[in-house]
Amino acid sequence: MIENHITVDDLSKYLKISKAKAYRLVKTEGFPKISLGKEIRIPVNGLDEWLKSNLGKEIHLASSI
Repeated sequence: MIENHITVDDLSKYLKISKAKAYRLVKTEGFPKISLGKEIRIPVNGLDEWLKSNLGKEIHLASSI
């Protein structure tokens, strides 16, 4: 089965960023995600489109709590 969604842990590994930074990234306005209670899934197609549309831009991450 092909994975259509990834976890925040997968996202941190894919982008080579910390888990904390990945969690802040998914809180960014417009970032594609699906919240299932406390769990978050990122649609792979949505992530690809988001990365393409933000290529060359500086992303300001939400403050950590």
